[in-house]
Amino acid sequence: MNIRDIVTPINGEMLRSGSSGYDCAVVASLNPFILISEEGDMMWTATVKKENFLSHGQAPKPIWKNVKNRLKRNEKL
Repeated sequence: MNIRDIVTPINGEMLRSGSSGYDCAVVASLNPFILISEEGDMMWTATVKKENFLSHGQAPKPIWKNVKNRLKRNEKL
């Protein structure tokens, strides 16, 4: 698993955020392990572990841009 990989939970369930569900997410960081939704609207940190996800290749540039923008917004908080 690498930064920029699209991942899904190995248990087949969706990633959750409130009432929203996400089929997959993008690895934004390995240490600490951070996942961000493809749209950049959600970020998971403390509730996810790397060993619970499967990689499905690299995110395309437009999705990766959303992920990077979310990280930048989070750093400003």
